[in-house]
Amino acid sequence: MSINPLVAISAAQTAVRAASKLVSQLDFGEFLAKESESAAAGSAADNPESNPSHEALLGQLTEQIREELDQLGISREPPVVLELSSDGRLSPNLDHPQAAAILDRLTQSDQISQLAEEVALPRLPLRLVV
Repeated sequence: MSINPLVAISAAQTAVRAASKLVSQLDFGEFLAKESESAAAGSAADNPESNPSHEALLGQLTEQIREELDQLGISREPPVVLELSSDGRLSPNLDHPQAAAILDRLTQSDQISQLAEEVALPRLPLRLVV
């Protein structure tokens, strides 16, 4: 099946006119401004440093962990380094001499588990030094 070249050219010209008319009716400056605002809001939500409530929860979690470690008599020298996975699981650095005791205590604390789940970020593990 062959297409008549004149029909193809006419169809292309019609498409260009329709697209041109549509573009002339759009305000791209307004569209781009809204997209920029939307992207900025999204990046602020993903950035824990710009979210005061996230920082407050992170501070509460860190303080609760310190209290638990103090109750266990675990020294923070060497520092206790924990990773908070995106699903809210805390795991200590396995190089710490008391890593097993730390993990056991943290998994037994419902309050710490709840705070960890609230503080966890969907796509980003966090590293805590307590």
